[in-house]
Amino acid sequence: MEIRKFALSLAVLAGLCSLNTQAQTGKKVTSHETIGQRIDTLAKKVSPAVEKAEKAGKEKLNADEKKIDADAKKVGSEVKHAGKVGKEKVCADAKKNNCKVKHAEKADKAKSKSDVKKVKKGVAKTEQKVKRACLKDKAKIKAWEKARKAKKSNRTSDVFPSSADSLFLYQRRL
Repeated sequence: MEIRKFALSLAVLAGLCSLNTQAQTGKKVTSHETIGQRIDTLAKKVSPAVEKAEKAGKEKLNADEKKIDADAKKVGSEVKHAGKVGKEKVCADAKKNNCKVKHAEKADKAKSKSDVKKVKKGVAKTEQKVKRACLKDKAKIKAWEKARKAKKSNRTSDVFPSSADSLFLYQRRL
């Protein structure tokens, strides 16, 4: 529609320009053709070109619409494909990570079991050391008590004689 208006405007402008040039030449304008008739004849000459331009514009517009529709379908299918591939990739990554997590859990479980064993061994060793230390201390205490009893018996034998000879010696000391 705009092309048609533009073409008609050109036709009117051409008609006015031709009248203007006739007025400048000083020739007498013949009355066989008026301004309205001149515009009509120019419009008739231009109308096939305007119709052809409109037809070409519509065809181009239709072709552009078809191309845009085809591009939109292509992009839509690419988006769907990318979404499908992306979903598959995400699922595969999730499976990989799940496997890694399970493997890590198994490794942690095994490690924790070995750590528990190590701790139990350490506790057992410490208990053994404590028992040995207690036994040594008990042995020292027994030896000390034995030595004390021996000393005490030596002192008492001097003070209280057990035999008649020692009694004699005791009485002599006094």
